[in-house]
Amino acid sequence: MRFRCKQCSAINVMNQAQPGSTIKCGKCAAVLTVPEHAASPNVVFGDFVIIEVWNKHSHETDFIAEQISTQRRCLLKIPAQPIQNDKEVLQRYIARIRKIASFSHPFHADIITMGKDNDLVFVVTQLPQGESLKKHLTEQGTFLWNDALRFIGETAEVLHHAYQKTGLAHLNLKPDYLFLDPYGHATVTDIGFAAFKIDEDDEKIIGTPQYISPERIVGLDGDFRSDLYSLGIIAFMMLTGEMPYPGSSGQEFIQHHLNTTPAKVRQHNPKLPEFLDHIIDRMLQKNPEQRYQTWAELNVDLQRASQPSRETSSPQRETDITETVKETKGGSAESEPLKPGTLKVRIEGDSKVSLLQPTQHDPAKSSNSIIPTPEEGVKVKPPVNQHEEDDVI
Repeated sequence: MRFRCKQCSAINVMNQAQPGSTIKCGKCAAVLTVPEHAASPNVVFGDFVIIEVWNKHSHETDFIAEQISTQRRCLLKIPAQPIQNDKEVLQRYIARIRKIASFSHPFHADIITMGKDNDLVFVVTQLPQGESLKKHLTEQGTFLWNDALRFIGETAEVLHHAYQKTGLAHLNLKPDYLFLDPYGHATVTDIGFAAFKIDEDDEKIIGTPQYISPERIVGLDGDFRSDLYSLGIIAFMMLTGEMPYPGSSGQEFIQHHLNTTPAKVRQHNPKLPEFLDHIIDRMLQKNPEQRYQTWAELNVDLQRASQPSRETSSPQRETDITETVKETKGGSAESEPLKPGTLKVRIEGDSKVSLLQPTQHDPAKSSNSIIPTPEEGVKVKPPVNQHEEDDVI
């Protein structure tokens, strides 16, 4: 084991020292206590030295670390002992890491390297900058709707491209794994890590009750669209500060995901543009076939909702209308009846009107979920725990 001195930063080798014993630093003679475990602060793994614990999960512990050669901060992940000690599971884990390492994106905490030291396999990724979305929502509350849409679009872009490149979905997406950098951009972490199952035969589902998609609750394989459902829950929270379903236990949330129509964002915040109801509703369809199928499809609606028309640089305002406006040859305007709530317009200077029409899906199919309900004979396993932080149901 190699250990960095806190006082002079010299690297000391402690192969013969017993855990808990003390030695003197070979450079400055400071008294150093040999750590009980290799996964401890100041222990060196390859070119990286552990600084402090970042997060703990059932399958791994994450540490903030420093690369010795460059002095940059990064994230060092050490898989749990059940992964380290089982050769077959470890090989599966390593194969997954290699898949994830083939993917890189500006809004993703990419893998830097993987290695083995102190008889432990470790993985190093970029360290997300800024604060977690969970912390931001807790301390600062909701987002401006256009900022929320940008964040959701960037997150969906990462998830889609990762799935296209590696075949891996996140499958445990929640605010803990999303970060807001100092410039307001998204960073997605733990794609491929968060839903790793140590025992593939275990019927327990890796997920968090507040955010898990209906198809995964009943045991179907998830994909990008499952992540999109979870992202819809997160988007709802960013816009309203509330969950789309009421609940105080994991079991309540699971039943809501399966059976309850989610609230509209404008029920919680009527000042939001009506178009947002369409976007969130589409993301939260029970049937994954009725959600957006690709990031590009979602992005069309996000762009229509958030970007001003290029026809003019005049000041703009948005409003809901019950009639369309069309100009006659003489320049006057005529009204043409329109069903309320079906279109969104942007009224610009000089009364120019640009229509924002959502991408279409068949609403008649929305209730025809391919997800069987408990009443149809599907056995839904209740959550082991009841808190958002729990990752197994």
